Amino acid sequence: MNTIEINDTNYQSYTHLDIVAFSFARGSAMGEPGGIIIIDADGQDYHANYLYGRPHPISTKHLQAVIPVLSSLNFSLADCQSGHEDWETVDLGYGNILVLKKDICPAFHKAVKEAHFEVLGQLYQRWKRIIRNLLGKGKGI
Repeated sequence: MNTIEINDTNYQSYTHLDIVAFSFARGSAMGEPGGIIIIDADGQDYHANYLYGRPHPISTKHLQAVIPVLSSLNFSLADCQSGHEDWETVDLGYGNILVLKKDICPAFHKAVKEAHFEVLGQLYQRWKRIIRNLLGKGKGI
């Protein structure tokens, strides 16, 4: 599947996604600062960037229309916690946060444990594949 770009001009087409997980990169994150990667229940990837989107970054208001739980996240200097009972956060390291629907968390944590990642960066690189495998849409970790 190709990644679908969400921006300020097309966001309204994506306000009813069945999101199961998304990553959020702080403005100072390693990788892609401001990058948001969304995976829906069908295993489809979506991408947006609130800092450097092309042709323009997606506004916070429009991003929250696509990902309503964003308004329930509690950011601090050190971490990010979900203030919503149906979502959990996972630190991907280096300013990157993964937000998961709680109903997939036990299987996700089990898959991560079984993968025996040696460094935090490996989870950052492989979280999408793990989610797709849990949805039955992927192959291997």
